[in-house]
Amino acid sequence: SGDILYEMAWILLIGIWRPRWPSRTIAVGVFVITGLIELTQLIPFPSSLTRTLIWRLLLGTTFSFWDYPHYLLGCILGGLLLSYLRQLYLKPRSRSH
Repeated sequence: SGDILYEMAWILLIGIWRPRWPSRTIAVGVFVITGLIELTQLIPFPSSLTRTLIWRLLLGTTFSFWDYPHYLLGCILGGLLLSYLRQLYLKPRSRSH
């Protein structure tokens, strides 16, 4: 599902932008924010916003409860992937005395 990849992409982008933020915090934050965005689909937006592709991609067009399991799975996988990549590429430097 695209929702899974969407969540993972946001987690990786934020992880690159804020490398000191814990992976778990980023994953939970992305889940909460995208969950809130999904809820906003229950209210009508001005048609000027939903006419443009970028806003449709960011805000969506229709509410679906079944998006939430995909969001959750994407956040779990994205958080694990970010943690793995950080361990692989951001190994702590040893201090020389």
